[in-house]
Amino acid sequence: MTPPDNVEHFVQHLAKSQNRLYGYVFSLLGDHARAADVLQETNMVLWRKVDEFDGKKQFLPWAFAIARFQALASVRDQKRDKLLLDGELAEAIGAEAET
Repeated sequence: MTPPDNVEHFVQHLAKSQNRLYGYVFSLLGDHARAADVLQETNMVLWRKVDEFDGKKQFLPWAFAIARFQALASVRDQKRDKLLLDGELAEAIGAEAET
């Protein structure tokens, strides 16, 4: 079975844009490992939204917008995880102090 033209066109754009997407995400996060993770998450979201891709419009602005949201979600999650860890540390110190 041959994929629809829009899916094939989408895959071509996605493959061709990986370096630019990575560079964009890295410029937002400043960390290579996190940028690589966010790029993979971005790729998954883009793939899930393949039916929303309009082959007549430019791919990169659409992909950059999704990448930006994924980067922001990563920053939010990292802050939440850091707060959770700090809370756990405070709780452990408090419990130790009580004994």
